[in-house]
Amino acid sequence: MTTTLIVIAALAVLVAAGWVVYRRPSAEQKQAWAIHVLRSHLAEGRDYRVYVGMPCEAPTEWEQVRVEEQMLYLDQKGLEFDEITSFIVAYPNGQVLSASETFLPLPEGVEFVEEPPHRRHDILNFSHLAQGVEFVRISFGPCSSRPGASDYYSTTIENISAVRIRVLRFGGFSKQWNSYRLNTINGDYFSDDEFINWYDAPLDGWIEPGESVCDPNNYGGDDCYWVYYFKTEGGEEFAAGAQVGQ
Repeated sequence: MTTTLIVIAALAVLVAAGWVVYRRPSAEQKQAWAIHVLRSHLAEGRDYRVYVGMPCEAPTEWEQVRVEEQMLYLDQKGLEFDEITSFIVAYPNGQVLSASETFLPLPEGVEFVEEPPHRRHDILNFSHLAQGVEFVRISFGPCSSRPGASDYYSTTIENISAVRIRVLRFGGFSKQWNSYRLNTINGDYFSDDEFINWYDAPLDGWIEPGESVCDPNNYGGDDCYWVYYFKTEGGEEFAAGAQVGQ
């Protein structure tokens, strides 16, 4: 009986170990996924800043590359995607959107969004969102760079009003007990400049009537509320929000 139990326990350990090995992606799979993310961002057609670690086989410095028809060029030489081992895709303001195998120092003017030592935990007041439905339609869709990931999604803001509007600040609220509290990577609301960069809004921030802007790579909990605080061209302020997955 003891021997049988030992054998069963040993088999269980082997099966568990095999399962872990089977589920853990290989280096090749990780690299293939990273290149998928990179190529998905190029297909978005945004004005991203793209950097590649050079030399590719053992990168020691970052080179900004040119994007042309979803291909990458360093000077006049085209880069092969399967040779790229490190890259950074950054918004025009220098904030990192996606990266793989990064090393220091980062390119000048490029930075990750970091958590602060102190965080805001504002509670969402749903009554403040009532007016927003007259001005804005918020919708969520799949994220092409992370297909199948429930915590990544595109987010579209459409101006359904007859006046120009712009975002002053925005943020995600996640459920905590019986309320929704502000819960963002930077511990605060995101700024109007971040909205312009992430949603590819006009440089002056104003969204015309009937126009829409989109962040194709938004992320957060799949039941959180994204809330946007707006101002109209007449100076009126209002908030609009929507729950992911609803």
